[in-house]
Amino acid sequence: MRIKSSYLLLIFTAALLAVSACKTKKGAGSANVRTLSLKNPKSFYLSFAGKNPEDTLISAKELAMVKNVKIMSDGKEAKNITLKFKCTIIKTSGESAQLENNGTEFSSEIKDQLKGLQAGDKFSFEGIRIITAEGQQTSYPSIEFHVK
Repeated sequence: MRIKSSYLLLIFTAALLAVSACKTKKGAGSANVRTLSLKNPKSFYLSFAGKNPEDTLISAKELAMVKNVKIMSDGKEAKNITLKFKCTIIKTSGESAQLENNGTEFSSEIKDQLKGLQAGDKFSFEGIRIITAEGQQTSYPSIEFHVK
């Protein structure tokens, strides 16, 4: 009888330790893991004259109506975004200009230059930096357009 009760006590203690170890292991695992609640960075792309990034041909008529560049994210126009870029214009006559712009609205100099482009001329947006309200900064590859 004494052996049975010692044996039962041993089994009970082992079971208690096993359950306790599982709880401790579970608790310790969650205590050692840090979860950072960061928003996933969004991906952005530029939309110029309603064109997608792969469509690089634009007519002089389309250029005359454009006033800004839109920053798109998830198929919608992104809000509260800062945009900085350089616009390089190269005309078939050999004339060229490089102008800086801050914001999505074009400066008056860029508007004037774009309105004066003709078939065969080209222009590009370079050094593009997008900065979100949260401070996320994204560099965007240069985009070149050809006037048709």
